[in-house]
Amino acid sequence: MCSGAAVAVTTLLYVRTLRRGAGPSRSSPPANSRPRPRSSAHGHRASAGPRRARPGARGRQRLAEYLPPAKIAAILGHPLDEPGFRRDWFEKVTARHVLSHSGGFPHGESGSPFPLAFEPGTQWKYSADGYFYLQRVVEHLKGGTLDALMRKEVLEPLDMTRSAMVWKPGFEPVMASGHGLLGRPEAARRRMEAHAGASLYTTAGDYARFLCAVLNGEGLQPAMLNEMIAPRIGMGASKILGWSLGFGTQSDANGLARWQ
Repeated sequence: MCSGAAVAVTTLLYVRTLRRGAGPSRSSPPANSRPRPRSSAHGHRASAGPRRARPGARGRQRLAEYLPPAKIAAILGHPLDEPGFRRDWFEKVTARHVLSHSGGFPHGESGSPFPLAFEPGTQWKYSADGYFYLQRVVEHLKGGTLDALMRKEVLEPLDMTRSAMVWKPGFEPVMASGHGLLGRPEAARRRMEAHAGASLYTTAGDYARFLCAVLNGEGLQPAMLNEMIAPRIGMGASKILGWSLGFGTQSDANGLARWQ
């Protein structure tokens, strides 16, 4: 299971589905071995009904406009008007912020109110929690689970037959065991619920198919591909390392490289 691969594949799912799907909610206000999990991986305005965003605009739409208050409260663990919660920051978060890890979301940290680290778009902080928020938006808009949506929109079209967002019994014979700091094998996590930032089970061959599809722009308009892989935010003072939508970037004397 690979969290970085999950992040990248979820980005492609977003581009292929949410970008062309239903608009914001109007009900509320504003190697055949499989790697084990690893930590470095790697929307409400009142109206009568949904509207479609113009091409290229959906990634800039505030995610809080897509979900009703009850679903947002379930994600946060409290309502938007919780004392001390930076609702102003939260309501600025867009898909681009989440996909480039610049939304200020936590990465496993907990607290009440829900801890946001900074105003969206101003800094970089890796966050699987942000990807889980985007997952809930996509599932709400498309009316299905992430596992089913990923199979339909990404895995099956790319012939990634040995990949899934949840554990399958058939993975057991070829599952690779991770090892701890002392070299001892560690039990693999067998996730039964998909998580956009963590739960992709895949093989080297399947993930290579995915990477080739992205680099070749398979199923993507050129402008959309360029938008997806262009650097969005710098990491650290030097800004040599950064993040695009789903991929890390490195800009130096050798040019621009992308990594995951």
